[in-house]
Amino acid sequence: MAIAFDSVSDSNATSTSLTYAHTTSGDNRILFVSVLLAGEHSDYLTGVTYGGVAMTQVGKVINANTGSTYLYVLFNPAVGANNIVVNSSASVAIYSQAESFTGARQSVLDGSNTSAVTNVTSITLSIITTADNCWCISCPGAKNQAPTASTGITTRGQATPRIGDSNSAKTPAGSYSMTWVDGVTDNINMVMASFAPFIESGPSNLKSLNTNLKANIKTINGNPIANVKSLNTNV
Repeated sequence: MAIAFDSVSDSNATSTSLTYAHTTSGDNRILFVSVLLAGEHSDYLTGVTYGGVAMTQVGKVINANTGSTYLYVLFNPAVGANNIVVNSSASVAIYSQAESFTGARQSVLDGSNTSAVTNVTSITLSIITTADNCWCISCPGAKNQAPTASTGITTRGQATPRIGDSNSAKTPAGSYSMTWVDGVTDNINMVMASFAPFIESGPSNLKSLNTNLKANIKTINGNPIANVKSLNTNV
């Protein structure tokens, strides 16, 4: 089953909590949420939920020169419109964006990576995928302004993108790079992840079982004849 884009949503507020709706649909769903605590040098983020279910942190960069950048994931999120809630231990500027996909493996991510660079106009980060046909996703954070998507990244029509994906499968598995560009010399963070497609194992297992049964039956059918021949010869 191939991975496909599902939907996108975003919001921001200066508060201890940010709530916004995101709608998921389809089978074998996966949801990613990026969070930027703008200009904050402390790890104030206390958690992210979707429909009341706690999401898992993929990676974070807490940078005194940039701010705090996070990426969260949830496998098999509830279908329909549900609230994403981002909680902070202090009142800060919270920027968040979510993307959901269908056709994704439902157990673990394929991989993840983080980076923080200073006094640059862009940031590039790579990940080595291990499963064939993975998609990649990343989120940036910057000190002075929001970076824009460049090489290897598709954004989904948001005015200020905080998350972007590869929009295609990496095949064969191997190194994949994503680049975000800033319009000024800046300090930039980035969190990146790769996620694998769902593999329908049932039919292939049945096929293997059928093949084995046929082989066993053939062996059973063949052996009696050989045994009888051997018995006749011996007599």
